[in-house]
Amino acid sequence: MKRRLMLENKRKTLLLLHFDGNFNDATGNFVLNNTGAVINTSNKKFGTGGAYFRNGYLYFTDKQWFADLLASGNYTIDFWMKLTFVIDTHEEPFSDDYNRDTTGFMINLEQGINENFIRYGNYSSFVSYNFLNYYKNDGSWNHIAITCKDGYTRIFINGVLFSSKSSYSPYLKNHKLCIGGRDGGDGNCKGYYDEFRISNVARWTSDFIPPTEQYKVD
Repeated sequence: MKRRLMLENKRKTLLLLHFDGNFNDATGNFVLNNTGAVINTSNKKFGTGGAYFRNGYLYFTDKQWFADLLASGNYTIDFWMKLTFVIDTHEEPFSDDYNRDTTGFMINLEQGINENFIRYGNYSSFVSYNFLNYYKNDGSWNHIAITCKDGYTRIFINGVLFSSKSSYSPYLKNHKLCIGGRDGGDGNCKGYYDEFRISNVARWTSDFIPPTEQYKVD
């Protein structure tokens, strides 16, 4: 039934997490499982709370809807993040990866001595951007958006287009689809997140002004 709901949904917003005191999906489409993520009322971009995933993540019981969305070639995944990680670490805000599976799907943030990468897709094939010195662990919030329009995938940081790839179609593996970490091993998000949204349209295809208020279901 969930797969049919996603295919027949007339709204743009499929999932919207405000993290305002809970992990409820504002669309009503999903009830997510929680392995230890917490709400932090002191660190949020909008509203009354943000999510802290260092000790746990959220995951979907069913993920066929997301496989169908990827296959459609038209979608947006976007969220706000405030990083707290240190050199030589990484995190996966959204993935069905398992302990660095060589083919698992992910949004991967990796910080090293000589590189800082945001990667989107599967380990065997990425859309990526090296954002060395673009932002620092300075307590600021950054908006990340990954959009796909007719199979053309783009990565935006704070509304600026930094990387793109045509005819790109990531795929899922047989692992949990998680927000805030991954199923197995390290990879839990070492920072704060807010306004996590998945849409069935490409909301942006060129540079834009990042949102200035909390999202609404549309």
